[in-house]
Formats: sequence, structure tokens, C-alpha cells
Amino acid sequence: RRINCRNALNAGQAEIAYEIAKNHGPLTGQYYYEAEFLAGWIALQFLGKPEIAQQHFLALRTASSGPKTTAKSEYWLARALGAMGNDTEANSHLENAAKFPLTYYGQIARQTLKATPGALPLPPAPTPSEEDFENFAKRDAVKTIALIRAVKLDKLAPLFFHQLARTIESPGEAFLLAKLATVMQQPHASVRLSKIAFNRGLPLAEQAYPTNLLPEYKRINKPVEPALLYALSRQESEFNPVAKSPVGARGLMQIMPGTARAIARQNKVRYHRSKLTKDPSYNVMLGAAHLADLLASYNGSYILTLVAYNAGGGRVRSWTKEFGDPRAKNVDAIDWVERIPFTETRNYVKKILTGLQIFRSRLNGPGGALRILSDLNRGQQETPAETAPPGPEPATASN
Repeated sequence: RRINCRNALNAGQAEIAYEIAKNHGPLTGQYYYEAEFLAGWIALQFLGKPEIAQQHFLALRTASSGPKTTAKSEYWLARALGAMGNDTEANSHLENAAKFPLTYYGQIARQTLKATPGALPLPPAPTPSEEDFENFAKRDAVKTIALIRAVKLDKLAPLFFHQLARTIESPGEAFLLAKLATVMQQPHASVRLSKIAFNRGLPLAEQAYPTNLLPEYKRINKPVEPALLYALSRQESEFNPVAKSPVGARGLMQIMPGTARAIARQNKVRYHRSKLTKDPSYNVMLGAAHLADLLASYNGSYILTLVAYNAGGGRVRSWTKEFGDPRAKNVDAIDWVERIPFTETRNYVKKILTGLQIFRSRLNGPGGALRILSDLNRGQQETPAETAPPGPEPATASN
């Protein structure tokens, strides 16, 4: 149904797309969220019916529990109310969305409201209490992890880390869990469990967005913003230097061996397949060079660069042909991202742009950190040139 809805929209049949989304039947969780969002978004942006859109966004807001969906529903309620001329109520909903500054739509809302430039409040790391220490030590899963350490089977520990991250309610205990993973020299496990806890509302921003897990590397191409490298590597591998995907992408930046070979040849660097997972600096050197090539190909557009890195240049060409070019001033970049048909790629772009703002704040301090609207519109020009060929196919697996 979701695919049929998007296919109808791409074929210019917005009314049919709306009917498909609206008549979604009994759904729960993410499926319900997506159906209500699609119905509201199509009604607002393609049918020009903000009153109808408002009802769908209200339904989404009522069903929302997590920060991401809440911020999304509040932002689009603001857009619908703004289209109806109700600026006062629209601003109120923007302010509600902006209460979630570590989410994609929370950041967009915050910058739309012209909050203090660069201000991106990060929650401080929790300080565990004596009760947290006692309760943590009593947990059966923690005792099991201790046994695993004793018999040197540390590779089994992440199973218990992730289970605990999904159930622990105390911020202090969540902090202790992340610390334990770090002590066991599993920083990537610490990142993953911190992401799980962070997405549940526990304040582990520093642990979920660490700034000490990318190695120094030799630059062989144009420079790439460090915060972008961090955000992309976090999304690709959770900073696991030996990560391998089912289709063969490798290392911190999840580079496909064929792409790595082409980048090495292009930059006159010796290619070593084994180094993609054995030498983190080598992996980042080639990954950063590939990212720089993509940025140059797409006139600095972060959206198109991330789409190409995840899904390949062929998808960039077909989607810019279908939806327009997000670098054009007459194309709404926020809408363009929502039109990406692959859920994985759509979420990939959003998560990296969101993480980019957080890593900027962590690496550079709060000044100048929040620039998500500028990042969405990077490479913008009156009439974008024809999308350049991307060179090697995606660094990671395509959808």
C-alpha cells in the first residue's frame, strides 16, 4: 500500500495517492504513523487542502509517544495551520516541535523559529546515584556480563547490552551500562546501546554521539567537514572498525571494496582490501576521499551526496528527474527528502543531517551548530546543472 501510494504520487495522481494513504485500515505503530503522515502531507503539499491535512497530523500527534514522531507531527501541524493563515497557532506548534532539538523536525522547527543562532542544547551526562550502582549490580543481565568477561567471551556481551538498553529506565543506570561497554573495549557497542537508550528519552547524548572514535587520517582529496564524517560513520558502522555488511561494505565508513579500489587508483594510493577493516585510518582516508568526490559532483549538496553514498548515483539521477532537483530554488528540500521512496535511504538522510548538527555542537561548541536548513539547501542555485555522474557506485549497499 505504501509503495502504491508513492507510485501514484510520482505519476501525478495525488488524489489517488491520498485515497490510498487515507484508507489504510487498522494499523499500529510505525505503519499507522506513516499512513497518517502520508495522507496529511499529500493533502497539504499536493492537494492544497490544509484543513484535511490538519486532521491527519492531529491523529498522528495523538498517537505519537516518542520524540521523533511528536516533533514531526507538531512541525507539520504548524505547516498546515500556516497555510490556513493561522500564524499564531502555527508558531505554537513550531515551539512544541522545537522542544525536541535532537530530532530532525525538532531542529528544523527550532531554526524556523530563528532561535539563538547555533544554539543546540545537549542534555548533560547523568550522574549515577548510590541506588543506581546498587540496582545495576543486582541485574541478572549485568551478572551474566560479568561471567562473560571472566571466561573471555566478551563478543557475547552486546546481546545483553542491547537488552538492558531497551529496558533500563534510570538515566544513571543507562550511563553505567555505556561505561561498562567502554571498559570492556567495545566502544561501538557503547554507541549502539546509547542510541537505543537515547531514542527512549534517556539523556546519553555524549555516549550516543562520541567524538573520539574516528582516527586521524591522511587527506588525499578536498577536505570534508569533520562533523559530517562523524555523522556518516556513526550511521554506517556505529564506529565499528571491523564492521561488514551482508553485501560486503567494510569498516568505519562501510566502503564497498570496488569503490575503495577505484578511489585508491584515482588518488594514486595503493589499494589493500584487508586494510578496509584492519586499518581504520586507511578506511577513513578512502571514505573521506569518496565523500569529497560526491560533494564536488553535486555542487556541495549534502542531500544528493548522502543519497548517492547510500543508494548510488543512479538513484540520484532518477529521483531528481522524478521529483525535481533539491538544489533548485523552486523545490522544497524538506518535501524532496520526504519523497525519497526507499524508507532506508530517506531515514538515512534525515539521521545524518540530524547527527551533523549534534556533532557540530560537540566538536565546535554551541556557536554555529544548528544549520540544518542551510544543510538541506546546500548547492542551491537558480537552475541546477544536469546532475553529474557520481563515479563509483554506492559506498554502501543500495536498497
